[in-house]
Amino acid sequence: MGRLSSGSRKLPIPDWDRLGLLGESLLERRSVRSYSPDTIPEEDVSLLLASACGVSDPVDGLRTAPSGGATYPLDLYVVSETGVEQYVPEAHSLVLIKEGDTRSDLAHHSYRQSFIARAPVTFVICADYPRITSRYKDRGIRYAILEAGHIAQNIHLACVSLGYGSVAVGAYDDDGVAKALGIEERGHVIYLIPVGRPV
Repeated sequence: MGRLSSGSRKLPIPDWDRLGLLGESLLERRSVRSYSPDTIPEEDVSLLLASACGVSDPVDGLRTAPSGGATYPLDLYVVSETGVEQYVPEAHSLVLIKEGDTRSDLAHHSYRQSFIARAPVTFVICADYPRITSRYKDRGIRYAILEAGHIAQNIHLACVSLGYGSVAVGAYDDDGVAKALGIEERGHVIYLIPVGRPV
């Protein structure tokens, strides 16, 4: 590290051990674009979804990721070889949206990033802005995008804990991705997260 400027002060060396497994996950998180073709077991998909935005307080319906005014304007989709499914946090269940393997189409509309077609699972975060702009007006769009970051980081760190690799993808054609996944009328695509065992 370069010389500190006038008025700067050195901080104590981070004691990552104090954070336990979270500290390990933070240190090990990297963008991974090469995956084993092995499918991800359903129990792992379940845990990743619960980590992303699952209900952590059944009494008040609060989730693992913060949301402006608890409006929860985001929907999370799972894209795999079997189809496109929507996660329903309240029931911790998946609803089939489109049957069949759309991963190659998803990669095509993501400016031909071929690793997306090879990822066993890609999580897709979409925003239904009226859920939050009805309360916060235009600023609600910013809050929704911030929430997507919270959900994504939960997924990335949970992936590390389970031995998976993931990568944040923001380069894609919005309309093309939505059409390929059959979610054109379900909000705005704002985040893709391919996941798989690193190779």
